[in-house]
Amino acid sequence: MFRRTLASALILFAVVGVARSDNPLAWKLNKGDTFYVEEATTMRLTMVIGAEKENVNQRMSIVSKMTVMQRFADGSLVVEQEIVGAKQAEGGQPPVSIDAMNGVKFQMTFDRAMKLTRFDGYEDLVKKITGDNAEAAAEFRKNMPAQEAAARASEPFNLFVRDANDPIGPWTRKRDLTVGPLGKADMTLTFRDAESIHETGRELSRATFTGEVDHRFAVAQGGGFQVTGGKLMFPNTSGTVLFDRAAGRLDRLELSVQMKGDLTFSIGGVEMTGAVDATVGQTIRLHNTRPAN
Repeated sequence: MFRRTLASALILFAVVGVARSDNPLAWKLNKGDTFYVEEATTMRLTMVIGAEKENVNQRMSIVSKMTVMQRFADGSLVVEQEIVGAKQAEGGQPPVSIDAMNGVKFQMTFDRAMKLTRFDGYEDLVKKITGDNAEAAAEFRKNMPAQEAAARASEPFNLFVRDANDPIGPWTRKRDLTVGPLGKADMTLTFRDAESIHETGRELSRATFTGEVDHRFAVAQGGGFQVTGGKLMFPNTSGTVLFDRAAGRLDRLELSVQMKGDLTFSIGGVEMTGAVDATVGQTIRLHNTRPAN
């Protein structure tokens, strides 16, 4: 159980760490617009706990339908996200549907700068995934608090891409990450000069970035599974963001994160030592029609 908990936490801890821009490229969205966001995540993990060593290869894909419910005169928007397909696979096994996630809906309100101002649907998500199991609900809230769920759900709308009218040069943005058993981290991303590229007949704005992570372990609470000490390092965090200026939408995000370290685990209040070496990759793509999942 703790192996799966750690693997899931590493995926959640690594993916989507790009913060909002003060001057993002302008989205062009109107009431009634619909499109799809496809998230594909892979993880390769080698883990040693005590005398046990395991290799874990996981793949997860989530497809969401996005619908612009309202557009107000001040430029603010209400967008509904509905998860229409979620699958997970381990090793060489075929993907299995994550039925508990299908049909989950969020409503997100953005101001004219695409900053999230309201997020609805978190409690429905907890209920759908954990049912009436109060212990499971508490564990879910610890691993994925409402603030983190809101940040991740809204991320495709406010990924940092510098406006072409901004001065040319590197810039940085920060993002706070929280995942229960792994604690918290401050991620600082440094973006390189944006450039225009042509791809499949379109002109895209492309920015690359690298990241540094300052990790803080959770405080042991005497039960369950937690990483409580040691040194978790992030030797390589890098990625690319592409924005379709003509369409007024994100085209895709590509992200790779490496993590390794010698760690101390608390499992049911018992301290154990071990090590992890993981690589997590994520791609987010926008589609006009529902992609195969």
